[in-house]
Amino acid sequence: MTGRTRRVVVPITIGIIVTAMVVAGGWWLGQRGDKQPGTSAVTSTPSVSVITPPNTGAPTAAPTPTAQAGAWQRLPAAPIPGLAWYLTGTWTGEEFLVTGLVPRESGSPAMRSVGAAYDPSSGSWHTLPPMPGVPQVMEGQFRAVWTGRELLTWGLELHAAYNPVTDRWRSISGRIGSPSVMVWTGRQVLTWGGGCCGEQSAYGAAYTPATDSWAPLPRAPLAGRHTTGVWTGTEMIVVGGNDERRILRDTAAYNPATHSWRRLPPMPTPRTDASATWTGTEVLVVGGHHGDINGRGLYTDGVAYNPATNRWRQLPSMGAGRIEHTAVWTGSQLLVWGGQTVRTGDRTAAPHGMAYDPATDQWSVVLISPLRGRTGHLAVWTGSQMLIWGGTPARWTDPGKPFADGAAYTPPGS
Repeated sequence: MTGRTRRVVVPITIGIIVTAMVVAGGWWLGQRGDKQPGTSAVTSTPSVSVITPPNTGAPTAAPTPTAQAGAWQRLPAAPIPGLAWYLTGTWTGEEFLVTGLVPRESGSPAMRSVGAAYDPSSGSWHTLPPMPGVPQVMEGQFRAVWTGRELLTWGLELHAAYNPVTDRWRSISGRIGSPSVMVWTGRQVLTWGGGCCGEQSAYGAAYTPATDSWAPLPRAPLAGRHTTGVWTGTEMIVVGGNDERRILRDTAAYNPATHSWRRLPPMPTPRTDASATWTGTEVLVVGGHHGDINGRGLYTDGVAYNPATNRWRQLPSMGAGRIEHTAVWTGSQLLVWGGQTVRTGDRTAAPHGMAYDPATDQWSVVLISPLRGRTGHLAVWTGSQMLIWGGTPARWTDPGKPFADGAAYTPPGS
């Protein structure tokens, strides 16, 4: 150690200690939530602590995100238990539909469906009837879309449709496994990829509710994988993913009008377990990882694809890497919440939500919620609020008991 290095050790050490105290406080709140007894909403602006992992996953640094004002409100208790296995649901335009599976008996592999609907206008829940059928396969993915009339669910051999007007489920013909991508076009449900029990499917299909019929999609220019995708209004875009051996960066788009696929430019870097959201002009692919998710492989940034220019652009860093999070589009911002990040080599909860504004190409920190950090939760956008419900603890050191609570976040200006 040189003499110059010795002279700056003390101030650097003090700076590290102070920074660690600030970061630890923000991190603890992200795990614990800042809900205080006797209050129902959180409206103050938080102090900002941004945690940057050793590997940011982004080629360029970004300015520290600013804090975003807003308000959180806890949702009332739902008439369903915590969902130990799978959870899915949608926003109908009036209600937040939540459905999933719990064991029939403690320690039993047999499952039963449970569900409820939340009405923000009345601030109340009502129970949904059980789904038809009993799942025999407990591996794979459970997906849902809203058609404007029905909640359609696929996966785990539970293919069914729920109509809120009649308060009834109907069985859906056919069996398509557990697709990774599932989108609603306005007339059909398009599915692609995924698979159960160690397989990586390259199969796609289109379901037409009006005729309760299926039609296979043409062969995609992509290998089988677990991935994510979006509907743009004209195409289903599939991005990246993994085939259990490799993290992938290739992308493709399917157009139901021409019944054909086209290759798109690959993402700048391989990425999986990211969220993909359509803004009306771009596909925002945020977070995820490129391999070693327990080490240095998490992305703190995102990428955006514009179909009009057929190009990708890099998004700035949001501070902390994140996987298994949710993302909703408000009409002007992308709200990212929950999920896992890595701290000192262990998976743990992300410290707070983030908001991305494409107009300014900047992130801001979402007010810390009254909920514990989690993954596997549901998130929907109602037009004025982001509703969160359910999930399991994000920290691997926490007991794995599912959460049976939720909250609503109202961004500034909503």
